[in-house]
Amino acid sequence: MKTSSKPFPFVILIAFLLSACATSQPSSTTVTLLGSAGFKLHKPETPKQKEIFATLTSYKIESVMVNGHKFYVYKDGEKDLALVGNEAQYQHYRELAHQERESAAHERMMMTSAAESANWRGAASSDWWH
Repeated sequence: MKTSSKPFPFVILIAFLLSACATSQPSSTTVTLLGSAGFKLHKPETPKQKEIFATLTSYKIESVMVNGHKFYVYKDGEKDLALVGNEAQYQHYRELAHQERESAAHERMMMTSAAESANWRGAASSDWWH
């Protein structure tokens, strides 16, 4: 597994994007996975970038064609910032998101199984059983 040689800027990026107010904050998992996949933080500066940015939905990954190149953008409208990646980075994000969903599903299954097991063991000593 390759580790980033620049963990501190990544932590700053995550903290900055998560500092939005609670009612409309970005998904911390999505932001983390996008950063891990290689998406970079950008502030729209040119008129063209500002025009494109204005059309995007906040906290949703959208594809954008610019000068014949496809980019994927995750917009933080409150901070006027975006995480931007290319096709390879987007595919890497999708793989990471899939792994994250599988891990979360496995964890939920294990917690449910443990709870059911505890309930069954508890039933053996209850009055119902006698």
